[in-house]
Amino acid sequence: MRRRRLGCGQADHQQSTVHLYLVDHRPGRARHGGAELAYLALSGNEEPARVAGLAVIPHLLRLDLSEAVVEDVTAIAAFPALRVLSLNGAQWQELLAWGWDPRTLAAAELNGEYTEADKAAFERATGLVQE
Repeated sequence: MRRRRLGCGQADHQQSTVHLYLVDHRPGRARHGGAELAYLALSGNEEPARVAGLAVIPHLLRLDLSEAVVEDVTAIAAFPALRVLSLNGAQWQELLAWGWDPRTLAAAELNGEYTEADKAAFERATGLVQE
């Protein structure tokens, strides 16, 4: 398996950053049509981003939105292959209040900004203790 990291961002007044990691599974490359998007991190955007469309990416394993403004964080519940999720406190609170169970993940991360109440809710929902 080969990994390539592609970074792209906007050069204008808004400093948004998107990191894309493509995974190339060899020898099954022909079967999958080449590299697949496996990891996506969005950060620094000022206008809310919609992430629902990412659910169509069949092998998106890891998603980090902890430093991003996201409009539809509950759409994450529809991501079929997601194994690792990193969100900030407000994002976790919204997703948990919606009723989504983070125990379907291999790893859950509380990053970015969060309060003690956010941390406590995250720990109750995941069974993980945040340092």
